[in-house]
Amino acid sequence: MLRILIPALQVGPGQTGVGTYTLELVRALAQLAREEPGRENYVVAAPHPERFDFLEGEEGFRVEPVRLPHEGSMGRMLALHTLVPRLAERLEVDLVMGVNFIAPLWGRFATSVAVHDLTFVHFPETMPPVKRVYYRMMVRRSIRRARAVFVLTEGMRREVLAFEPSARGRIRIAPGGVSPTYLANGDVEGEGPE
Repeated sequence: MLRILIPALQVGPGQTGVGTYTLELVRALAQLAREEPGRENYVVAAPHPERFDFLEGEEGFRVEPVRLPHEGSMGRMLALHTLVPRLAERLEVDLVMGVNFIAPLWGRFATSVAVHDLTFVHFPETMPPVKRVYYRMMVRRSIRRARAVFVLTEGMRREVLAFEPSARGRIRIAPGGVSPTYLANGDVEGEGPE
């Protein structure tokens, strides 16, 4: 059985898009595990484990509290390359999912990486200089190491291939979903105007 670690470092107070993506990904994986039990075991590394209370009693899921060295993006960056690999090694996981563009670059485990956009390439002025340099260096390396690279659209697949051609053959399009909490007016996914 495959053991997968999901670093949920962006889930918590003030969370942005990647935090929401990660939270909803874990919800969807829990739903899939209910439908097809026994396929994978998941460890969710979370600085705010209370955000994953919905996993209580879910077979195949474990929430591992982690303490960030510092609050904010610098603490998350540091944790991804120190705390997460050590946890993965200790728990003997098979795969670490890089849900935020970057996966750990060392460790005796495979990685996958989700690349949501290439803002740091196309609109670098929208990011602080340190973060821009970090993303430019680490995203490319993460893609090269990853067994699978996940993108949301065909357009993003083309952009990632232009940025890092070695990803060819490892890119998977995994469209984002909509949480039922956003369907407040009673619509259901798949329904639309006629």
